[in-house]
Amino acid sequence: MLLVPWWLEEVIRGTPDIRFQADLVYSTMCGYYFVRMIDNLMDGESPPEAQLLPALTVLHTEFIQTYHGHFPFGDPFWEVLSEASLASAEMASRDASMGSVTRTEFVDTSARKTVGVHIPVAAVIHRYRRTELLEPWFSFLDRFGRWHQMLNDIVGWRVDLQHGRRTYFLRNAPSDNYAAVGEWVLSEGFRSGFAELDAWMDEAIVAASALGSSRLLTYLASRRHRVEATRNELMRKLEYLDGLFSNLGPEH
Repeated sequence: MLLVPWWLEEVIRGTPDIRFQADLVYSTMCGYYFVRMIDNLMDGESPPEAQLLPALTVLHTEFIQTYHGHFPFGDPFWEVLSEASLASAEMASRDASMGSVTRTEFVDTSARKTVGVHIPVAAVIHRYRRTELLEPWFSFLDRFGRWHQMLNDIVGWRVDLQHGRRTYFLRNAPSDNYAAVGEWVLSEGFRSGFAELDAWMDEAIVAASALGSSRLLTYLASRRHRVEATRNELMRKLEYLDGLFSNLGPEH
């Protein structure tokens, strides 16, 4: 959310405008906390206390108002901001009532969940009137958002199960019984989930390769490396457990 607009401006003009980027960071963080509070309230995991809810007005005002110093009324940027904001709101509403998630639904919802990142990216593009960059950068963001959401679902499967959320990762779990789902996650879920992660990271890297940012490619390689290290350690532990239970015999 914070680094991609910086790297994009580097691609366009070499050296980013520090004041402009500072405004992007401030606006983005206000927008992030605005959405985070709403999501926490709807998820019921860690809802904000009632006395904090008026802060939503402040956060949303600051999120929008910061851009008024850079884009006049009628600038095409405002259309992107409006579309992204409405898509994010629609997704929050749909996500709260969604049952088991199919692959098609996941691809659609993951793009909408991360659509907020389009706003600071579009701000950079519209500031320099480089609208031909909208499609390729948005395409990358949607693909990376898919990978990021899948990773989030894998890491947070216990919390999702506890709150009755049948995510895309949990779609093939045998039941809502914690023990049965846990066994499935260890025997099948992690392997299939990480395989899907690999495929979507490949897509994200291909999309990023056409954007001209070496920093972005380095970042993606780092993210992939960290997840691979986690996966390899996890798989070693699973293989150990498989061998242990095999040696114990069927009666155990």
